[in-house]
Amino acid sequence: MAQAISDYIATVNIAPFGIFMLVFAFYLLCGCFMDALSIIITVPVVFPVLTSVGYHEASLVMLLVFSMEIAALTPPVGVGVFCVSQVTQPAADRRFRG
Repeated sequence: MAQAISDYIATVNIAPFGIFMLVFAFYLLCGCFMDALSIIITVPVVFPVLTSVGYHEASLVMLLVFSMEIAALTPPVGVGVFCVSQVTQPAADRRFRG
């Protein structure tokens, strides 16, 4: 499937930066509903597509991890935001059960 998608994108005249921005927007949308570990499932499809348009593998991995972490902070799920809000609350306001 990844090879068919990368072949299709190679025939479409979109700049490599435009393709990456589409992938980044997709990750932001996914980050609204899934955590970063669930988003990693899409890497086997996205990675060959982006390497076929000319991105280097090492820089691409860093960009994908960065975009997944930004996606993990987006609401409504935003697991990182919930963790930070719990840590920054005063001890009297925390309500732990257990």
